[in-house]
Amino acid sequence: MKKIFFALCLALALAGCKKEETSQQIQLDFSAGTAYYYGDYYNIGCDNYYVVLEGDATLYIDINVPVSTNTFIPQGNYSPRTSDKVNYTFNLGYKNPGGTVDYSCVAIGSTAYAVEGGEITFSYDRSSCVVSGRIIAHRTEYAISVSGDLEIVTVTGDDDDDDDDDDDPDPTPIPGDLTGGALSGAFGYYYGDYYEVGADNYYLYIYKGDYDTDGASFTAPGVEICLELLTTTGNGTIPAGTYAYSESESDGAGHFLCGWVDEDEQLVYPSYLYIQNDSTGDDYYLDIIDGGSVKIEKSGSTYSISAEIQCGGSTYSYTYEGTISIEDYSTAAVSATKAKLSSRPGRKSNKLAR
Repeated sequence: MKKIFFALCLALALAGCKKEETSQQIQLDFSAGTAYYYGDYYNIGCDNYYVVLEGDATLYIDINVPVSTNTFIPQGNYSPRTSDKVNYTFNLGYKNPGGTVDYSCVAIGSTAYAVEGGEITFSYDRSSCVVSGRIIAHRTEYAISVSGDLEIVTVTGDDDDDDDDDDDPDPTPIPGDLTGGALSGAFGYYYGDYYEVGADNYYLYIYKGDYDTDGASFTAPGVEICLELLTTTGNGTIPAGTYAYSESESDGAGHFLCGWVDEDEQLVYPSYLYIQNDSTGDDYYLDIIDGGSVKIEKSGSTYSISAEIQCGGSTYSYTYEGTISIEDYSTAAVSATKAKLSSRPGRKSNKLAR
C-alpha cells in the first residue's frame, strides 16, 4: 500500500483537536528515552532534538534549544513554540492531510494524538536527565515523569547512496496510456510560509482515474503527480507562473521541490509520480521527481497546467485543465517546521521507493 504524506516513521493515526481544553488529568510514567539530535538543521537559529519516551505510552516531543557544540538538552522550562519565541520551546503536533501526525504527539495503544499544549521541564540530577511536566492532547491533560535517562543519538548527513543500489529491484513496467497525457482532477493543500523563506508552500495533487481523495488511493488503474510548490506569498491561491525544479527550500518562490525517500525507502515525500496498474494497488510504480518544470496558467477559477517531469532517467509529460480545490492548513502549520528524516537531513535521494 502506498504511503505518500509527510509522517512520523511510525505513521500513527491522529484523532485529536486543536483547542487546549481538558476534561481530566492522567499520569503517564516513562522509564526510557532517546533524544535524536539534528543540530541547526532547520536554519532558524536553534538546535533541534526529537525526544522519544517509552513507558505507559510513547511520547514524541520535538524541541528547540540554543545552538551549541555540545550534544545535550539544556535544562529549563519548555513551552509551545510561537512566532516570537523559538529557543526553549517544543513544536506542537501537526496533522497531515493523510491523517498522520508530525512533530509532538502521544501514542496510546494504536492511536496517536497531537500534542496541543503544555509545559515540559528538563533538569539534571548529577549526570541523569530528569523530564517532568504536563502535555495536553485530545482534550486531556497528561502529567509526565521519566525515571530513566535519555540516550543522545546524533543524526548525521550521510548522502552516500551507493550502499545497496545494486540490490534495488527493477521498476514495474507501466502502461503507456498512463505515462503521459491529460489528467482529469486536481486538489491541493496550502501551508502558508511554511519554510520561513518568504514563499508560500503548497502540495498540489493532479490525477487521472478513479481516485479517492480522502483515502489518497485509486480503486482502478490511475496516475497521480504530487508537487510541492514554493510560490509568491498570497491568499491561498496558487499563482500562475513557471516553476523550476529545485533541491533546496532556500531557492524560494518559483520552484517545485525534489522528492525524497526515508531511510527504509518506505515513505515517499513530494514531489513524486505514482502510477497504479491494477485495482488493488499491488502492481504500481512509484518514484521521486528529480527534474523538470511545471507551467501553471490561470483564467478566473480555471487552471491550465503543463508538467514535464523527470523520474529515474525518464521524462513524463502531463497536462491538466480545470479547477483546483485548495484546503487551508496555514494556521495549523504556524508552529511546525520542516518534517524530519530519522536518517539524514538531505532531501535528495535517487532511489526508487517500492
